[in-house]
Amino acid sequence: MKKIILIILFIILGGFFICPNFSLASFHDVVFNELMWMGSSSDQYDEWLELRNLTSQEIDFSQNNYTIFKNDTLIITVNQNILEANNYFLISRKTKENSILNIDPDLIATFSLTNSETNYKIFDSQNNLIDEIKAPLAGISGDQKISMERNNEPDNGLLASDWHNAQTKINLDDSANDLATPRSANSEINNQPTNYPDQIFINEILPNPTDSDDAEFIELYNNNSFDIDLLDWQIGDNTNSLYKIKTSDFTSTKILAKSYFLLPKSITNIALNNDADSVKLYQPNQNLLDQISYSNCFEGQSYNKLNNIWSWSETITPNSQNIISHSNQEQVSEPKTPETVPEIPKGPYSKKIIITEILPNPKGSDNEPKGEFIEIKNIGLHTIDLYAWYIDDAKDGSKPYQIKTHLKIKPQKYYVFYKGETKLSLNNSNESARILWPNKKVIQEIKFSGSAKEGQSYSFKDDKWSWTSTLTPGKDNIIKQEDSETKKQEDVKTQEQKNVETNVMTIKEVRGLKRYDPVKTSGIVIVSPKIISENYFYIQDETAGIQVYFSKKDFPDLKLGDKIEIIGKLSEASNEKRILISNKEDIKILENNQNLSATQIETGKVSEDFEGKLVLASGQIEKLAGSTLYINDGSGTLKIYIPNSNIEKPKLKKGDWVTFQGIISETSSGYRLIPRFTSDIKAGKFSFTPAQGLTQIPKAGADSKTLFILFSIIILIYLVKINAKKNRAKINKTS
Repeated sequence: MKKIILIILFIILGGFFICPNFSLASFHDVVFNELMWMGSSSDQYDEWLELRNLTSQEIDFSQNNYTIFKNDTLIITVNQNILEANNYFLISRKTKENSILNIDPDLIATFSLTNSETNYKIFDSQNNLIDEIKAPLAGISGDQKISMERNNEPDNGLLASDWHNAQTKINLDDSANDLATPRSANSEINNQPTNYPDQIFINEILPNPTDSDDAEFIELYNNNSFDIDLLDWQIGDNTNSLYKIKTSDFTSTKILAKSYFLLPKSITNIALNNDADSVKLYQPNQNLLDQISYSNCFEGQSYNKLNNIWSWSETITPNSQNIISHSNQEQVSEPKTPETVPEIPKGPYSKKIIITEILPNPKGSDNEPKGEFIEIKNIGLHTIDLYAWYIDDAKDGSKPYQIKTHLKIKPQKYYVFYKGETKLSLNNSNESARILWPNKKVIQEIKFSGSAKEGQSYSFKDDKWSWTSTLTPGKDNIIKQEDSETKKQEDVKTQEQKNVETNVMTIKEVRGLKRYDPVKTSGIVIVSPKIISENYFYIQDETAGIQVYFSKKDFPDLKLGDKIEIIGKLSEASNEKRILISNKEDIKILENNQNLSATQIETGKVSEDFEGKLVLASGQIEKLAGSTLYINDGSGTLKIYIPNSNIEKPKLKKGDWVTFQGIISETSSGYRLIPRFTSDIKAGKFSFTPAQGLTQIPKAGADSKTLFILFSIIILIYLVKINAKKNRAKINKTS
């Protein structure tokens, strides 16, 4: 009997120690992580692909062979080396010496990656499908080669939303001009702005066709020397209606080099007004790249760009070079001295005049009549008469210059006020330029700090102010690459913005604003910078939550529970609302150690109302895939993403109950919950405190391992009792 007990005990212990560590590879344990499908700039055959291990266990390919298929053709067998836990495995066509790689690949193989749409699959030794993707869905095959990178949180590799272009160069030769990150973490698209090509512009507009209005169109032109995928680029009009370019609407979303891309109304549903309207082009990161406005539309004529001049034309040229056969180009009206001076207008006055360029320190003498200048622009849709308006420098500086003629500025046109006309003397450091209405109310003030370099103007372009050595009085501003070291971004302080900044809005009110509207709000920090991202954190008040984004990453020392006040503007990225700030000083700490409870939610009922908020959710695990898992409490599925490698996950499996506390974030693929700390994750059902995470409430039920141990102990006790009873019987019989 003792032998039987020992055998049973051995089986129990063996099941306890061996079984938990035995597992087959599952879907998405290993993923395709990066593809250099176009080769490198030095060699078109310099291709590679990278695998990523999402698990905490290494994979020995000599014991568990993996196979990679292109469509249905086997191209690579991985039967050597080890893919370490949470690491990368590089497979290349070429050795380090014959490639732009400056690291040795893990495997050299004979294969080829195609430049046309292709499916790739990877299987383990049991022929289980591990990952499936489509390529190319990202990457650029131009003068500069840019690899196709998987998002940090892999999802559906067959969708373009799961991929992005590489943003940096890691493990490549110093001389290489290409961007890629072989055997290194991919570029984090949520942590740094994407450098989208900027030589895409609006080229032709047909707002009032002769026949049906359904024939309206907007045409784009690619002035780059390489093709560009326009997927997720957006087009809009003056009503803020937006259309996002989708693969389902076009045979291809690529715009070829030096070619055209037509966006018909039948696809975009953007209806252009016949009297006056604007067309705007946004890059996928919501950056406004190009904008054109028109008025006095002509039936049967398109508005065309030719030699950087916009004109109406009777010859309509969709998808081909523009031809101007009839011109009605508008010009800036020069100021004329009226025969009689009329009364000063009483208003209302327009807010569509803005300052766009300031030259405080011209080369040579500051007293030259056309030396120092202040440039303004009419950004509205109608001509504006500036009679009796004022142009001025800093308050209590030079005497304000009043416009005493009917200076009429047409839409999207400029006017330059030189020192010879205004007699305004601009300081070379810490100066301002202002626009005032006839009633002397300031509608805009632009300030710069520090010293202005000789011959550089302070110019407004792409929603920010920068110093530039390229002077463009009366024309669109140009910021060249060589000026990048001297760029300084500064918010445009219009009176309208100042009014907003004096009234603190709730976060719910902020979320209801339009993109790029000025914002002033306050809230409690529910996750501090560098926990989820280097570039952003989250705040929440009693009404809602929101992300706060700062491209410079130079945040003040913020701690969980700090109540802060923020000034910025509303933006949106991957469908998630966020506040953009320009400077560290835009954040002011009001109080410390504030408490804010997490909101308990049902897994299937997550909506925009919870976006940016601290929440609590419990559910059973439906699926695990590396740093991603899915839970369901019976109401629907909720995606959980754990981006922080410092978070220790409990041992979980499908069917287990688990509870999470964290932030609700949104991406192009939907909502997800992001825990912040290890204490935000517990097996079973728990309650939370927002600062410390999960606390001591017992699990709702025992896990399978606990049940196995208890059951084994009961059997062992039962067998021991039976053995003891038999021994007593023998003793009694003997006695």
